[in-house]
Amino acid sequence: MDASLHRSSKSKAIGGKPPYLMPYFGMFGYGGPIASMHLGRRASVSYKTKHVKKVYTLHLEREALLNTSSSQLTWKTGGGIRDPLANEIRDSHGSFTKVEIYEPKIKDVHINRLPSHLKDLYFPYIQCDDTSDRGKTITPIEFKVNDVDLTEIQGGEVAITNWHSCNGPEFVFQLHLKSESSRELQANARMRFVYLPFTKGKENIERVLEKLKSDGFVISEDFQSFSRVSVRRLGRLLPDARWTLLPLMDFRNKKGIKAQILKRCSQRVKCFIETDGGFKPTLSKTDLAHHNPFTAALKNFGNKFSEKEKDVTVEIRKATKVLTLLKLQMEYQDWILQMHHQYDEEADSGEDQPVIIVGPANEKALGISSDVIRVHQVLNRKEKSWKRGQKIKVLKGACAGCHRTTIYATIEYFLLEGFEGDAGGEARIICRAIDIPDENGSFLSVGDEDASLEIRGSLSLPISVIDSGKVIAVESIEWENRLTKKQQKSTSIYLPGANHYENLETNGVVSVESIEWENRLYKKQQKSPSINLSGANHYEHLEADGVPVIKMPIVKYAGQPPCTDKGIIDLQEPSLYHENSLIEFFLNYDKELFDSICKLAERIQKVESHLNNSNEKKAETEQEMVKLLEKVEPYQLSIMDSSFTKDELMTKIRSMENSPYSVLCSLSKREKPPNYFLEDLIGVVALIGTVQRPELSRILAEYLGEAKMLGLIYRSFDTASSLEKYNQKGEIDYERALHAEAAALGKAISNRFHVICFEDIRPYTGWLHDDSQRRLALPNPRIANGETPEGFIGYAVNMVDLDINSLQIMTASDFGLRETVLFNLFKKLQVYNTRENMVAARTCIEDGAVSLDGGILSENGILSLGYGNPSICFPCENQKVLPREIEKILPQMEGKKSDLRMIEERIKGLEHSRAKYIKKFNKKKERYDKVTDRMKPMTELLKYKPEAGDGSNSSGRLS
Repeated sequence: MDASLHRSSKSKAIGGKPPYLMPYFGMFGYGGPIASMHLGRRASVSYKTKHVKKVYTLHLEREALLNTSSSQLTWKTGGGIRDPLANEIRDSHGSFTKVEIYEPKIKDVHINRLPSHLKDLYFPYIQCDDTSDRGKTITPIEFKVNDVDLTEIQGGEVAITNWHSCNGPEFVFQLHLKSESSRELQANARMRFVYLPFTKGKENIERVLEKLKSDGFVISEDFQSFSRVSVRRLGRLLPDARWTLLPLMDFRNKKGIKAQILKRCSQRVKCFIETDGGFKPTLSKTDLAHHNPFTAALKNFGNKFSEKEKDVTVEIRKATKVLTLLKLQMEYQDWILQMHHQYDEEADSGEDQPVIIVGPANEKALGISSDVIRVHQVLNRKEKSWKRGQKIKVLKGACAGCHRTTIYATIEYFLLEGFEGDAGGEARIICRAIDIPDENGSFLSVGDEDASLEIRGSLSLPISVIDSGKVIAVESIEWENRLTKKQQKSTSIYLPGANHYENLETNGVVSVESIEWENRLYKKQQKSPSINLSGANHYEHLEADGVPVIKMPIVKYAGQPPCTDKGIIDLQEPSLYHENSLIEFFLNYDKELFDSICKLAERIQKVESHLNNSNEKKAETEQEMVKLLEKVEPYQLSIMDSSFTKDELMTKIRSMENSPYSVLCSLSKREKPPNYFLEDLIGVVALIGTVQRPELSRILAEYLGEAKMLGLIYRSFDTASSLEKYNQKGEIDYERALHAEAAALGKAISNRFHVICFEDIRPYTGWLHDDSQRRLALPNPRIANGETPEGFIGYAVNMVDLDINSLQIMTASDFGLRETVLFNLFKKLQVYNTRENMVAARTCIEDGAVSLDGGILSENGILSLGYGNPSICFPCENQKVLPREIEKILPQMEGKKSDLRMIEERIKGLEHSRAKYIKKFNKKKERYDKVTDRMKPMTELLKYKPEAGDGSNSSGRLS
């Protein structure tokens, strides 16, 4: 039953459109009889097709199955033919399969989880977004369990995974596999990758697992072992095909900073594979046949083919473009990085007030690449707080540099890239190993206006060591034991400041008092500025480390002999001691201020160096783009920019974060979508049909403008007007309707948008052509001699081909989208080959005209000049074939555009930093100038020149 009837039709299940649901094969024969016998002792299967009026039944019994096992694998059972019941006719569309299980094994059956399991198995049949172009979820087949429609069930792994995935674009491509030995053997698969970001201190994959466990599912997987690949065949989930990473998704052998990001972020990707009938299943129909060459090629996708797989050729298509494996790998990596930078919140989990460091001088040592980092002392990760001073152990193999042994360390700081609230960015842990003294650990210097971090002998580890569970908090007893072992093994103790101390050799006994005294002395010497006073007789000058030489007047002592010890001044006179204290205070303050000015100058110099390098890179990239453009004609470039398939355009519109359609698409993915916004939505103007040529797509889009191309089509005025609400002043109320939903999603609809009310449009009421597209029967234009103008191609309203879904949409008065929406947008807009043709025919142009080479003539006689390049165009089914060398230039141009955007963003940030530093520099320099001006009168205090024998007091007071 079912399976045997389909053998003659198997070829129809190869190819077609993903997720390969057509033709709708009944799947009971694929393991259903055996499964029903596991659930109960008896089962009744009723089956009817559209073309047969009778219902065929089989009565399956467990005992009969067990008793008739033989080498022929034949199972005989009873059955019959009957008329359909009234409820079967009412609840079906002419065909159905109904299974009734008797004497169920209640102890093995969890009825509350059964609907979710079934929804996982048949998800594309129950609700499917893939074939819809209107942001709606369609239901190809009505599926009920105990009269409950499975579209209303919110559980199951697929639904929960979709809910926790980000709103960004999915990475999708298709594979076409052929056997070299037998050309008749072929298969197709679609690979769809979704990203589950890190948000609010936790991996979304962990949230998926927690939700499944709370719903009663038995889950043995964790974040590390979670299956990143699931496989369907003809829309049905193969539950045993839970694969780990495909080779395409595996970055474990890559090296470098970018590779570290890819390794971590690739763990946040889930791949859904949909296969057609060309792939063979196992006998149980729960997995793909393991030794089939197509299965092997699929599981090994991303690697070079082995000898067993060389019989299979694989063609990769992304939209309509054929890609090499290398190009696909590059695009996949770019997609992961894009998702990471837009949706991950890794660098937003600090729990204390951070210290901001702009333009750190030691990015490589710190392990970061951003111009801005935040230094935190408390971090929340995986719903656990980690703090400065906490003792930890980093297990062997946690990351690069930790391969040989487990490292015991103390957490010092956490580094988060970017400003608070920025998406993306990296996070690092700065920790000091147990055998590194505190003085040789990292040092955070915080001034009035700037800060810096020296890593010294500490380690910088990626935050992934926490995510992978390779960092464990250490109790004090374990730490003390480890410290004791380290001290017993050590025969020398290193004291900081190699220029000041020697290593103290001991026999395992250390004088704590001597070490403490030495450390105190060293710290005092480091903090105190060294003022060298040359000579006791004369203060020729005062010299402080890092402070410019300040010339002082000569002081002559007539009554008291100078001290003979070099560098020591006898300050017996109280007044002289007081004045020197004032000078010392000013010199110290002056030194600190001068040091901060020097640091700012260094930062400005460094930022300007980065800025010069970035400007040079920008100029180089622009020059490279110019060289590429020299090889491309302008019309070829416009074709490449405007030539989209329907799937590509849909993805592009959905990714426009602040557009109303993007908001509606996000709402449709919710477990409980707000139906009042979606139930009357027909679609978007740009997606209701296709055109035949890229040139036509571009010029029609330019004529309408982006606002109309993105116009939402709603059936009724009431639903359309409910999208926006207003307060008593007549202003938009952003806390209600669609604006409130957008805000809840972290989006904002900032610009005006068009909404077309389908039922309210005044339609075209003339004749229609007798064709499937219901084109309008408009007469050709005529010039003075009665002939059709040269170069006339047709009317724009008839040149948009509506898809099968759009053709079935009708008003209550039986008018279609062409007679209403398209006619309202285009009227009788004429299309010509060239501008010359269009201008020559202007006497018979009624509602405007356009030409394929870019001409636009409005109905009121306005001629649009110049050149436009619209970003949203009608999908084009027949892609323009460009020369091979031009096809190669396209990805290069896209890469250069992406590089240029990143460089310009970096330049913008550097210019902001430079302006900030210059402002601080000028303020501090002004303060420094004031201090030096105030010190000038102090020099006069040292002008003491008493004459011998004048009777002056020997105390030597300064005048």
